[in-house]
Amino acid sequence: MLTKFSKITNKRLEVVDITDDVKNIIARSNVKEGIVNISIPHTSAALIIAINSDDNAHTDFFETLSKLVPKGSMEYRHIGENSDSHTKSAILGTEKHMIIENTELLLGKWQSLYLCELDGPRERNVFVKIIAG
Repeated sequence: MLTKFSKITNKRLEVVDITDDVKNIIARSNVKEGIVNISIPHTSAALIIAINSDDNAHTDFFETLSKLVPKGSMEYRHIGENSDSHTKSAILGTEKHMIIENTELLLGKWQSLYLCELDGPRERNVFVKIIAG
């Protein structure tokens, strides 16, 4: 079963919690055990699993990421004002594979699944594929 949903981001760099969206899709699927693949078809966004209890962690994340891959301060070879976003997306990744156990998305107590916007604001599509097992 393939499901698609969209999210609108509001900032150039932003994390949007999509945990409940994916959990709701799993609940509707009635799959008790399996794998869920979450994917975004964008070259300037990513998916991350990160701490959900402190927004300062997200600020720290973006500050660190921007130090590693700065906007505009490097001479990127491919054309575009968002070249840094493409590199950040490639590093972070656009897919996550997660376990479904007893109809629940298997996450740690302090973990959530986030769409990581790297060149917003934009509308982003998220695809969810559940594989029963």
